[in-house]
Amino acid sequence: MYDKKHGKFKSGNPKVFAQERSYYPDEVEVSLANDVEGPANTAINKLLRKESLGDEERRQLSQYLFTMATRGPREREKSKQVLPQIIDDECAKFRDVIMEGDDRYGWSQDLRDSKLFELESTKTKLHVDPLSKLNELVNTPFCSENTVSLVDNMKWHILRAPSDKFFVTCDTPAHFFECHGVGTPLSEFTFPISKEIALVGERQNNRGLSYDGVTTPQIAKEINRRVLSHAKRFVFTPKDQDWIATVTNKTDPYLSRILW
Repeated sequence: MYDKKHGKFKSGNPKVFAQERSYYPDEVEVSLANDVEGPANTAINKLLRKESLGDEERRQLSQYLFTMATRGPREREKSKQVLPQIIDDECAKFRDVIMEGDDRYGWSQDLRDSKLFELESTKTKLHVDPLSKLNELVNTPFCSENTVSLVDNMKWHILRAPSDKFFVTCDTPAHFFECHGVGTPLSEFTFPISKEIALVGERQNNRGLSYDGVTTPQIAKEINRRVLSHAKRFVFTPKDQDWIATVTNKTDPYLSRILW
């Protein structure tokens, strides 16, 4: 494991490294295990054996893949960063309604001012202590049927690392270009299944599954750059090589799309 915070590699058991006590509520952990991870394991094992997937297996794996993209400290922190803007935007909508109250509902000036004061007070409280429901949404790494469908409808390439290369993973183990999302022609989705196998989804071709064999060193490097660019703190790797620390600590890494 490479720790960005301390700039050090450390060897040990992944079951110890890749866990944080009470990171999710117990009921979320149970749901992740039973509804997301468990069903996807069958599909992942089939990919490792180069077998075809049924439609339901693809859907289950798509759910797992996008959950992995939103699971972990990076996405949680990003979501919390946008909460203040969401609160301001929603309160602005209420303010517009209140300002129309005297014309639409015949409110007095005093009543309108009272409601404006109440709205500002509520906004202040939300900024100080966001509603528990908002925090619950931020801390729950699940996805919508729409995002599952978008990942499912990609062309999936199963790639093997060259003999002298390997794939790494991190505390946010799936990558997509946030500027393109997962539903545009430029979208790509990257997930390292193991140190030897990676899945890349793209929308340049029709939905399907392709076992492409050993990929080029350039594509293997690009897959690792993508994954490392999303590491919040921890990287997990079979070897402690210097390039891992170098790439992980780049503040603005250059990432490129793959032409299939």
